[in-house]
Amino acid sequence: MSITTLDKHTLQLIRNQINEVLEGSIEGIEFSAGNCSYSGNIATFKLEVKIAGAESKEMQDLRRYASIYNIDLDKTHPVYTLVGYLPRSSKYPFLVKKAGADGTYKIGEDMAKRYFGKDVA
Repeated sequence: MSITTLDKHTLQLIRNQINEVLEGSIEGIEFSAGNCSYSGNIATFKLEVKIAGAESKEMQDLRRYASIYNIDLDKTHPVYTLVGYLPRSSKYPFLVKKAGADGTYKIGEDMAKRYFGKDVA
Protein backbone atom coordinates (compact mmCIF):
# COMPACT_ATOMS: atom_id res chain seq x y z
CA MET A 1 0.00 0.00 0.00
CA SER A 2 1.46 3.31 -1.08
CA ILE A 3 0.23 6.45 0.68
CA THR A 4 0.35 9.61 -1.42
CA THR A 5 -1.55 12.05 0.82
CA LEU A 6 -2.48 12.12 4.48
CA ASP A 7 -6.15 12.33 5.32
CA LYS A 8 -8.17 11.71 8.47
CA HIS A 9 -8.89 8.04 7.76
CA THR A 10 -5.27 7.23 6.88
CA LEU A 11 -3.97 8.98 9.99
CA GLN A 12 -6.40 7.04 12.19
CA LEU A 13 -4.98 3.81 10.78
CA ILE A 14 -1.43 5.08 11.34
CA ARG A 15 -2.28 6.10 14.94
CA ASN A 16 -3.62 2.60 15.64
CA GLN A 17 -0.46 1.02 14.24
CA ILE A 18 1.75 3.35 16.30
CA ASN A 19 -0.15 2.41 19.46
CA GLU A 20 0.15 -1.32 18.65
CA VAL A 21 3.89 -1.09 18.02
CA LEU A 22 4.60 0.95 21.15
CA GLU A 23 2.39 -1.18 23.45
CA GLY A 24 4.68 -3.12 25.77
CA SER A 25 7.86 -1.91 24.07
CA ILE A 26 9.33 -0.63 27.35
CA GLU A 27 8.41 -2.45 30.54
CA GLY A 28 6.56 -0.25 33.04
CA ILE A 29 5.83 2.52 30.53
CA GLU A 30 2.54 3.17 28.70
CA PHE A 31 2.47 5.03 25.38
CA SER A 32 -0.48 6.60 23.61
CA ALA A 33 -0.46 8.43 20.29
CA GLY A 34 -3.04 11.15 20.69
CA ASN A 35 -4.24 14.16 18.72
CA CYS A 36 -2.81 14.77 15.29
CA SER A 37 -2.39 17.84 13.14
CA TYR A 38 -1.68 17.42 9.46
CA SER A 39 -1.33 19.28 6.21
CA GLY A 40 -0.99 17.54 2.87
CA ASN A 41 2.03 15.30 3.37
CA ILE A 42 3.14 16.13 6.94
CA ALA A 43 1.51 14.96 10.16
CA THR A 44 2.40 15.50 13.81
CA PHE A 45 1.06 13.23 16.58
CA LYS A 46 1.01 14.04 20.28
CA LEU A 47 2.67 11.17 22.14
CA GLU A 48 1.74 10.64 25.78
CA VAL A 49 4.18 8.66 27.91
CA LYS A 50 3.31 7.65 31.47
CA ILE A 51 4.41 5.19 34.10
CA ALA A 52 2.18 2.11 34.02
CA GLY A 53 -0.67 2.39 36.49
CA ALA A 54 -0.09 6.10 37.12
CA GLU A 55 -3.11 8.34 37.49
CA SER A 56 -4.00 10.43 34.45
CA LYS A 57 -3.66 14.21 34.52
CA GLU A 58 -7.46 14.52 34.28
CA MET A 59 -7.90 12.33 37.38
CA GLN A 60 -5.28 14.32 39.29
CA ASP A 61 -7.18 17.50 38.37
CA LEU A 62 -10.45 15.89 39.49
CA ARG A 63 -8.98 15.12 42.91
CA ARG A 64 -7.71 18.71 43.13
CA TYR A 65 -11.03 20.37 42.15
CA ALA A 66 -13.57 17.94 43.69
CA SER A 67 -13.87 19.85 46.97
CA ILE A 68 -14.50 23.14 45.14
CA TYR A 69 -17.52 21.65 43.36
CA ASN A 70 -18.62 19.60 46.39
CA ILE A 71 -18.13 16.32 44.49
CA ASP A 72 -17.89 13.04 46.38
CA LEU A 73 -15.24 10.88 44.70
CA ASP A 74 -16.41 7.77 46.58
CA LYS A 75 -20.02 8.09 45.35
CA THR A 76 -21.03 5.63 42.63
CA HIS A 77 -23.60 5.82 39.85
CA PRO A 78 -25.10 2.71 38.24
CA VAL A 79 -24.21 3.79 34.68
CA TYR A 80 -21.47 6.42 34.83
CA THR A 81 -18.05 6.55 36.48
CA LEU A 82 -16.36 9.88 37.13
CA VAL A 83 -12.89 9.70 35.56
CA GLY A 84 -11.54 13.23 35.21
CA TYR A 85 -11.79 16.99 35.18
CA LEU A 86 -10.81 19.49 32.48
CA PRO A 87 -10.01 22.81 34.18
CA ARG A 88 -9.90 24.75 30.91
CA SER A 89 -13.36 23.59 29.81
CA SER A 90 -15.98 25.98 31.13
CA LYS A 91 -19.17 24.29 29.81
CA TYR A 92 -18.43 20.59 30.28
CA PRO A 93 -15.45 20.18 32.62
CA PHE A 94 -16.20 16.71 34.02
CA LEU A 95 -15.31 13.45 32.27
CA VAL A 96 -17.36 10.30 32.78
CA LYS A 97 -17.11 6.81 31.39
CA LYS A 98 -20.31 4.95 30.55
CA ALA A 99 -20.53 1.29 31.55
CA GLY A 100 -20.10 -0.94 28.53
CA ALA A 101 -19.04 1.88 26.19
CA ASP A 102 -15.67 2.96 24.85
CA GLY A 103 -14.29 6.44 25.38
CA THR A 104 -15.28 9.19 27.74
CA TYR A 105 -18.08 11.74 27.74
CA LYS A 106 -18.04 15.34 28.93
CA ILE A 107 -20.73 16.52 31.34
CA GLY A 108 -21.50 19.85 32.94
CA GLU A 109 -21.28 20.90 36.56
CA ASP A 110 -25.02 20.44 37.20
CA MET A 111 -25.06 16.84 36.02
CA ALA A 112 -21.85 16.07 37.92
CA LYS A 113 -23.38 17.42 41.13
CA ARG A 114 -26.61 15.50 40.51
CA TYR A 115 -24.79 12.18 39.99
CA PHE A 116 -21.74 12.59 42.24
CA GLY A 117 -22.48 15.52 44.57
CA LYS A 118 -21.99 15.25 48.30
CA ASP A 119 -25.20 14.64 50.22
CA VAL A 120 -26.23 17.60 52.37
CA ALA A 121 -26.92 16.56 55.94
